[in-house]
Amino acid sequence: MTITSELDLLNRQLALAQAKHTAAVACLRAAERKEDLADEKVNGIKAQIAALTIQSWGDKPDIAVLLQPRCSYVYYNYLSALASDMGLSVNGEWIDTKQTALSIAMSRHKAGAIELVASGIRLFSPYIRKAKGGWVKFGVSCHESDCAWELWYSPARGNCQLVKQVLCSAVERIELGTLELALGHIEQHLWADNTLDIEAHQVINVPALEESMAH
Repeated sequence: MTITSELDLLNRQLALAQAKHTAAVACLRAAERKEDLADEKVNGIKAQIAALTIQSWGDKPDIAVLLQPRCSYVYYNYLSALASDMGLSVNGEWIDTKQTALSIAMSRHKAGAIELVASGIRLFSPYIRKAKGGWVKFGVSCHESDCAWELWYSPARGNCQLVKQVLCSAVERIELGTLELALGHIEQHLWADNTLDIEAHQVINVPALEESMAH
């Protein structure tokens, strides 16, 4: 066989292989589309089930169900709204307990915030899986960007620890006797929004603004 004839044969084989590949890709895309449609149908049914389940709870939501990770978006949205009403927010999933995580974000000064967040923590705590030592954990969103803080609360003892984490290792622990003391410390030192300073700045500048307008 000459080189020319061998090249002709290889080119014909290449064209056939490419046609088969194109057909296979088309079949794969069609199958993926069928899978997407099936997923949409499954998720739609799950959403309907979740909505009816929530309706059946009335004013007593099943928090254990809501804290299951990767659940229906209907449950997620309901949990987010419930947590927000109590001064909390949904924030990912705990690696050790495999449960949806809740977090706290406090301003330096907001009337009634400590009482509201404390009531939220006490509402959710019975349904949160305990870590080693009987602690239930909440994330703390704060202004410090070089570390992560967590609030560890013992429902049985009533005390708390504020745990500073760097690269997933605890580097500092602050022991506090009650939940309210822990939240007070967060409000004063681990705040997310510096509302107190903002309000003070605004108050200082109001007279100056009024004086300039008078001239």
